[in-house]
Amino acid sequence: MKKIIAFSFSFLVLLTIGLTGCSGASEPDVSLSEILVELETAVSIDGASQMTETDLLDFYGIQASDIAEQASLISMSGIFPDEVIMIKAQNEEALNRICEKLDNRLQEVLNQSKSYDAESYAIAQKCAVDVRGLYIALFISPTHETMTQLYAAHFE
Repeated sequence: MKKIIAFSFSFLVLLTIGLTGCSGASEPDVSLSEILVELETAVSIDGASQMTETDLLDFYGIQASDIAEQASLISMSGIFPDEVIMIKAQNEEALNRICEKLDNRLQEVLNQSKSYDAESYAIAQKCAVDVRGLYIALFISPTHETMTQLYAAHFE
């Protein structure tokens, strides 16, 4: 009887681990457009305009074929640009290409602000590319900490 109970318990544990492992591997159900609306409501971004996939190609070199979903905006008013880029990549290879493009953009902003404005450089140094599964984001903004927190909350 003890063997049957032990076997049944072991089977249930393995079944639970198997089901949890499968569900844990799936991507979260995150709506980037909803996050963008939330960000725009929480922080004021003057003169912001939403970016299309063509804009992402023109400004960052990100191919539309690498994008499963995106919600991005840019504002060039003021000394420091506000850039909000949130993308769900098609797959891991696309994610790596997008990550490289966003890393390059962040490096450009760092280089430009370093020689231009110490305050902007300090802000840019705190910005980072944020990867969560197939989702990738870059917030270049004086309010990047608030944006990152709001974004991260959707993945918890």
